[in-house]
Amino acid sequence: MKLVPFFVLTLIAALFSQTILGQESEEFIDAAHRFEMYYLAKDSLKLHASINPRNKITVKKIILGNKKHNLELELSDNLCDLPIRDSLIVYLTNKFKQYLPESYQDYNITFFAGGRELSEYIPNYYRLKEKNYDKERLPVRHGTRPERKLVIQKQQKYLLKNGLQNANIALWSSHGWYYNNVRDRWEWQRSRLFTTAEDLLTTSIVVPYLIPMLENAGANVWSARERDYTPTMLIADSCQNAETWSISAQRTGFATPKRAMTNENPFQLGSYYYKENARKSDSLVYAIPITHSNEYGVHISYAKGSGKAIYKVYHAGGITQYTVDQTMAYGTWVDLGRFRFEAKTTAYIVVQPERNGERILTADAVRLGGGMGNVSRNGQTSGKPRWAEAARYHEQFSGAPKASVWSLHNDSNDYTDDYQGRGEWVNWLLGGIFGPTITDSTSLYKGLNIPIDLAFALHTDSGLFPKDSIVGTLAIYSDQTQDGRFPDQQSKIASRDLADLIQTQVVNDTRAQYRKNWTRRGLWNAKYSEAARPNVPSMLLELLSHQNPADVEAALDPNYRFLVARSIYKGMLRFLSVQHTAEYLVQPLPPQALATQLTKNKAIRIHWEATTDSLEPTAKPEFYIVYQSYNDQAYDNGTLVKNSEYLLPSPKSGIYNFRVAAVNSGGESLLSDEVSVGFTPYNDQEILIVNTFERLAAPTFLRGNKQIGFFRTIDPGVADNTELSTVGEQKTYNPNVPFTDNDSPGFGASYSDLEAQPTLGNTHNYAQIHGKSILANGYNFTTYSRQYFDKANLPDTPYFAIDILAGAQKSTETKINKQLKYQLYTARFLRKISEYTQQGSHILLTGSYLGSETLCDTSLTSSIQEILGLKFHADHAVKKPDIYLLTNRTAPYRASLRSPEHYLTPSPDALAPAAATAKVWARYAENNFSAAILYSTNVQILSLTTPIETLDTEAERTALFNQILGVFANSEPNKP
Repeated sequence: MKLVPFFVLTLIAALFSQTILGQESEEFIDAAHRFEMYYLAKDSLKLHASINPRNKITVKKIILGNKKHNLELELSDNLCDLPIRDSLIVYLTNKFKQYLPESYQDYNITFFAGGRELSEYIPNYYRLKEKNYDKERLPVRHGTRPERKLVIQKQQKYLLKNGLQNANIALWSSHGWYYNNVRDRWEWQRSRLFTTAEDLLTTSIVVPYLIPMLENAGANVWSARERDYTPTMLIADSCQNAETWSISAQRTGFATPKRAMTNENPFQLGSYYYKENARKSDSLVYAIPITHSNEYGVHISYAKGSGKAIYKVYHAGGITQYTVDQTMAYGTWVDLGRFRFEAKTTAYIVVQPERNGERILTADAVRLGGGMGNVSRNGQTSGKPRWAEAARYHEQFSGAPKASVWSLHNDSNDYTDDYQGRGEWVNWLLGGIFGPTITDSTSLYKGLNIPIDLAFALHTDSGLFPKDSIVGTLAIYSDQTQDGRFPDQQSKIASRDLADLIQTQVVNDTRAQYRKNWTRRGLWNAKYSEAARPNVPSMLLELLSHQNPADVEAALDPNYRFLVARSIYKGMLRFLSVQHTAEYLVQPLPPQALATQLTKNKAIRIHWEATTDSLEPTAKPEFYIVYQSYNDQAYDNGTLVKNSEYLLPSPKSGIYNFRVAAVNSGGESLLSDEVSVGFTPYNDQEILIVNTFERLAAPTFLRGNKQIGFFRTIDPGVADNTELSTVGEQKTYNPNVPFTDNDSPGFGASYSDLEAQPTLGNTHNYAQIHGKSILANGYNFTTYSRQYFDKANLPDTPYFAIDILAGAQKSTETKINKQLKYQLYTARFLRKISEYTQQGSHILLTGSYLGSETLCDTSLTSSIQEILGLKFHADHAVKKPDIYLLTNRTAPYRASLRSPEHYLTPSPDALAPAAATAKVWARYAENNFSAAILYSTNVQILSLTTPIETLDTEAERTALFNQILGVFANSEPNKP
C-alpha cells in the first residue's frame, strides 16, 4: 500500500509540496482538507449525530489501497465519542466524495478511528440482522462461564418470556457517606448543592424506580449499596424446627457483630444450618418479632448448597414464595422483596428444599430492614442509615472479602477503596475466572458463582453552564485493559454497545418527553474503575450535572426520574436481548383512569384503562393484576385478570383498597394509584371521592439576575411516594460565588439538616384516608380518579356528596412546549362539578392552592366564582395551617407542616367569598385569614385550603368530616 504522510488540515497545503505525491494524491489531500474544514467541524457533526464532539475531529492519514479504487481515511480518535451508525458512515462518505473529482466518484471509501474500522463501532442492536452481528462481543455460552440461570424466582401469575428472566444485573448509585481518613470524619463524597447531593440524588432514581422496573421484568438485581431504606434492622440467626439439622463447624456463616464492625467479615463470625438428604418436611422457621409497623426488605443468607430451596415469606398481606438456587450467591445477603409487617406480630420465613432428597440444603440468617450503619472507622460509626453510606461498607456487611474488594489500600483510603472496590465486588459475585483482580487468603475470593450479565453505575457530573443551558448525559466504558477482552475472551467492545444503547435511550426519551434541547455528550473510552474493573460488559452513566441548576431542575422532578429509570431499563433490555438472541417486550406503563363503584347488589366493581406508551410500541398490556387490601391490612399477592375490569361479588363491611398493574410477557408495570371503596350495611347514602391530586414536581426554581436556585419555602414540590435526595434548603443563590471545596461549594450551597431523612410525597392513597373518616360517619364511599371523573356519566341516583381531594395539585409548566400540567380548574372539570350540583350532590373541595389556581386561566374566573363561590385572597397565607371553625372557635384542627405521615404541607392560600350566598366558614388559627368558604346554592359547596389528609390524627379528620357532613345533611336548598 502507498501511505500518504500524516497531516493536520489546519495547516496550509504548501506543507505537502515538498513531497512527491503525484497528481492523484494531491487531489485526495485537497478533498480531505475541505472535508475536514466543512464536514468534520463540530457544528456539522452535531446536526447529523446530535452530539458535539469534545474537540475538532481531524484526518490523521490517507491510505491508498493496493487495489484500484480503494481509499482509507483514518480520523482522529475523538470521532469515537459519537454514536456510530450506518447513517453517519454514509453521511461522511457522501460529504467526502463531494470534494473528489468526477473520475474518483466510484472509489470505495473506508473510515477508521481509534484503531478500528468505523463500522465496527455500530452496536449489534443496530445491525438489524443477526448474521451481521460481531460474534466476539457476544457472551460465551459454554465452557468456563457459569450457566445462565435465575438465582431467585418469585412465583409468577403469568408467563415471563420476553423480559429479563434469567438475567442478573449488578448496579449502584454513585457515591455515598464515607469516612475521610485524612480529615478523620464522615462526609459526603460530593458537595451539597441545590438542596441535594450526588450521593443521594442518584439513589432517588435507582432505588424507587430502576430496581423495581428491572425486577418486574424478571431480573435479579444486585446492589453494591444498601437498597433498603427502612431505618430499623431486625436479624434472626437461629431457627425453630432445627433439631434434626446440623451446624457448621467452621466460622463460615453470618453472626451479628456484638459491637460496631471494624475489619470483620460478619459472614465469617458465625455458623449455618445444613441438612443432608433434606425432605420438604424438613423445614426451618425463622421467627422475628416486629417492633414497628412498616415495610421491610426481606434479605436471606445461606451457605453453598447442592440445589434449590423454597423460601416462604409470611407477611401482613399473605404468603409469598420464592425459589432460590443455593449453588450461587452463598455467603451474602440475597434480597427477596419488600413486605408489610405489623407491630406486635411475628414475621415468619420458612425454608425447605424444592424437592425431596435434596443432597445438601443450607440456611444461615434472615434480615428485615436496612438499619443504620454499623462500621466503625477510628471509633466513629457513620450516624447515617446504611442506604446512605458508600458501597465500601455495604460490601463489608454483605460478606465480600476484605483485601480483594472493600479494603484495597489496607484501610488507609476509604474514598479510593469505595470506587475501585465496586468493580471488584462485581467480580466477586461472578467468581471463577471472572473473580477479583486481587485475591486474599480467604476461601471466598473465588466468588459466588452468580452469572452477572452486566454492571451499571449511575452518576451525575460537575459543570456549570450559563442561563438555561443543559450539560447533559455522558456515557463511559472501557476496552483498554486485559487486551480488550474479558477473562472468557468476550470482546470488551460489548461495553461500548451497552453504553451506547443506554445513553441513546436516555437522550432520545428525554428529548421526546421532557426537554427538546437535552445535550448528548460523548461515548468516552476511559479507564474509570467502575467501567474498567468489572469482568462483564459495564458502563458508567453521568446522567447530568449536579452543579448546573438547569440539569438539577430535571433531576429533582419525579416525572423525570421515572422517565430516565425506564430509559435505562429499556437500554439494558435491548442490550441483553441481542446478547442472548431473544425477542423482547417492554413492560407496560401503570394503568390509568381508575374508578370503583358499588353495584345495586353491593358488589364492588373496579375498572381502569391501559396507558399508551408513545415511546415504546411493544409496551402493551396483555393482562392485569389487581392487588387488594381490606381495612388496614397489607396488600395481597394479586389476582390476574384479562380485561380492564374486576368484580368483587360479596364484600364485607369495611374498606377495600385496590391498585392495578399492567402485564405482558416482558414484565409487570409499576403500580397504579390507589382507589378505595367503603361499605356499611346501615346506610345507603354514598359519597364519591374524586382524587384530583396527581401532581409530582420539583421545588420552585427561579432565575433572576442575582439569585438563581430552588426555593422550597415557596413550594417544596411533591415527591413520588418517598423523597430520598433532600439535604436541606439552598442557602447560596448568587451565581458568582466560587467553589472552594465540598464544605464551601459556592453557588448552590445547601444546608444539611434534612439529609438521609426520607420524607413522604404523593403516596397516591389519600382516598382511603378520607374514606376512613367518611365511613366512620356512617356513609358509603367510592373513588374516581381525576381522569375518570372528567369523562364519566352522572349516576342514575345522585351521590349525597362529592369529596374532591386536590391536595397539593397546582399548575406546573412543562419544558416541552411550555404547557401547563396538573391544572386544577379546567372548563371540563368545572362543568362536571356543575352537573353534579344540579343533580343534587353537595361538594367538598379541599386543597392548598384553591385560590391561586383561579389565576392560571382568567377565562375561567367567572365560572369558578359562579360554580364554587370563591375567589383568591392571598397565597402563602400561613406557615402552620391549623384551622378553627366559626361555629367553634376554641377547638382548632391541627395540621403539621412536616410529618412522617403525609407530604410536606405547602403554605396554603386564603380565600374570599365571591357570591352573595357565600361566607367564611373556617379561619387559620395563626392569623385569622379565611381558610374555608361555604357557598349555598341548591346544594352546599364547601372549599377548604387545609387538606384534610394533613391533619395530625385520624380522630381530628373524622371530627372535621362530622362537622362538614352535618352542614350538608342539615342544609335546605336555597330558593331561586
